[in-house]
This record gives sequence, structure tokens and C-alpha cells, in this order.
Amino acid sequence: MEQQKQAQTIAAGGPLNNESFKDFIQRLRHDVAGERVHDHCTRDAIFTVQRLRRIEGIDLNFEPPRLLTDSDHERYWFSPKEYWDELELEEKKALNQEAIQAEDKFFLDMNENEQWDFLADRDYLNVYGYQEEWEHVNSHLTYAAAEAFIKRKTNDYPDGLRIFTDSRVWCPEFTIIVDALLAGQLVLNTPDSDNYAALNSLNNVNEQLQRFGIDEGSAQLGVLKLIELANLSKVTKAP
Repeated sequence: MEQQKQAQTIAAGGPLNNESFKDFIQRLRHDVAGERVHDHCTRDAIFTVQRLRRIEGIDLNFEPPRLLTDSDHERYWFSPKEYWDELELEEKKALNQEAIQAEDKFFLDMNENEQWDFLADRDYLNVYGYQEEWEHVNSHLTYAAAEAFIKRKTNDYPDGLRIFTDSRVWCPEFTIIVDALLAGQLVLNTPDSDNYAALNSLNNVNEQLQRFGIDEGSAQLGVLKLIELANLSKVTKAP
């Protein structure tokens, strides 16, 4: 049941209807003006998915982090111990024999720098310096939408994805839209929505007022007055 509900949310690409729109507004409010704000402490939050990008080939003289690869660059290890732990028993025996011949000691008796240097001298292995950077992939209005993207696309980014909470304070269009959604100024107008009948009735009134020669601005003021008189505040206020 929970999986079915997640599949129907627009965060996961589900259809837009009255129920999914209400869910979206609830999640949006929670993430940018509710409890999640205490977690990210970011004004006007927007949720950015970033990918880990690993740049290999950094000069080892600069003492960067090191990684170890096989000769085909198909397997990676980030420490000599990690490499050792993945070896089969016979492979460990063979590596120890090479270590005794080269360094007159077992592999695990070397310190870590000695292990790196020893492994770098193996013709079936490569040691590189590297650095890591986080690159922008896309941005989402809600945390759940960012999570849904990562769940769908993890296999396309094998080095890793993360959610970074950024601020849209310098993105006025995003902020105006989010603020309008939370204030109920942007509402869903579909046949199943709460506001459909009221909005269509008010649109008809607006058109009729303009037919009688009332200019558009005055007609809109008249419509707002009708909202007030008819107690239709739900059109302009969030649920």
C-alpha cells in the first residue's frame, strides 16, 4: 500500500490530481517552511542532487589521496588493506612471496606508505592520485523528489549521488512560485480539485462583467469582492 502511494506521488512521476497536489503542497510546506527546516537550516531551500566525480591522475608529489586499480581499470581499491582483504588465500600467499623478495618482509608487516610503494611497483596494478568533487545534476522543490531521482538513477552514477540543500534566495522565479503555492495563490484547477467549481463560476462572472463594459481591472476587483461576500476564501487561502 505504501509503495503504491509513493508511485502515485508527483515526486516519483505520478499523475497530477487533487490528491497528489495536496500531497505535494504538504511535503513542500514541511520541507521549506516546516519541520525539515530544523534539519537543513537553509532559507528558501531547494534540494539539489549532486554526483560524485573522481578526478584521477593527480601528481603523487602533491600527496593527494591514492587509489589502486587493476591493469584493466575495472576494479578499484582505496587502501592497501582493502586490496588485501579482497584477495583469495592463494593470491595472498603469492603477494607475500613478492613482498619477501622485494622488501624482505610480509606484506602486512610493511607500514601503509611501504605498501603503497610496493603495490605501485606491481606490473598488474596501478596507483593514482585523485581528488573528489561534487557536481550539480538537477534540483527539486521537495526532498522526496530528490530522493526519488536518486532511487531511479543510482545505477547511472556508480560513484555516488547525494542531496545537497541549497538556497534559492537568488532565484526569484522559483521563490515566487513556491511562495504562491504555499499561500494558496496558485491552486489546482481540474475537475476533481476543491476549487474547480468556484474558480469557473468566478471566471464566468468576470467575463460577464467585462461584457457590460467594465474594464478588466475593475472586473477583477468585483470578483474579489464577490469572493469575500460569498465566503469563498478557500480560493485564495491554502488548505
